[in-house]
Amino acid sequence: MLNINGLTNRTTNSLRSFTYLIGCRKIKPVSRSTRATFFVSLNAWSHLFSQHHSAALSTSTTIKPKKLRLPRNEEITAESITVVDENGKISGPHQTKNFFEDFDLENKSLVTILEGNPEDGRPPLCRIYDRSLLRKKEINDLKNKGKIKVIPTKTLEISWTVDENDLNIKLRRLKEFLEKGCHVDLFLKAKKRGRPVTLDEGEKIVQRIQNTVKEAGGKENLSPVGDLLGTMEMSFSRKKTT
Repeated sequence: MLNINGLTNRTTNSLRSFTYLIGCRKIKPVSRSTRATFFVSLNAWSHLFSQHHSAALSTSTTIKPKKLRLPRNEEITAESITVVDENGKISGPHQTKNFFEDFDLENKSLVTILEGNPEDGRPPLCRIYDRSLLRKKEINDLKNKGKIKVIPTKTLEISWTVDENDLNIKLRRLKEFLEKGCHVDLFLKAKKRGRPVTLDEGEKIVQRIQNTVKEAGGKENLSPVGDLLGTMEMSFSRKKTT
């Protein structure tokens, strides 16, 4: 047979704990005269708890992950790096530890512009900037954020040993990015174990890239930086329309 007194006492204690947790005042002990309506009230408390729990879930704050920037200076942990100096000359790969021994960190800043690939042993590509000029640029970017339209930047990488099918895919993506108004940084790189490539083949790849940019209504932001059949950087954007 169900022990009503024991059940009501246990339930009252549970409700005291519940009201303490959600900031309510203590509940007075249930009298015999209200025992008949007690279980109806219990249903109401259950409904209240459900609403309270749902409200807590609905008002919880969603934390959006920050977009991480690429490593710079002491943040660079790769064993070796390829470096682009302030004149656009590419050198390396360098042992990172040895490179920083003679690097003027007080006045210069080394910024990763293309992540490496540990699987094929390709080191990160890093660019040297004048620290004061870089800082001014970043401050101006923060001031102008929200005032000007931010142009998305896309990165493409093509090997000098690329086959015809893969090259067509890369060129199609380049065209799509430019037609959408994106800024595109394109890197041509040599593979350590790739087949030999002639200068004529390399020049044809560069020419096809330039032709694709013209077809997409794009333009070169700067002349190609680097070496043919070595590491070469090209930068493109959509021409402004009036």
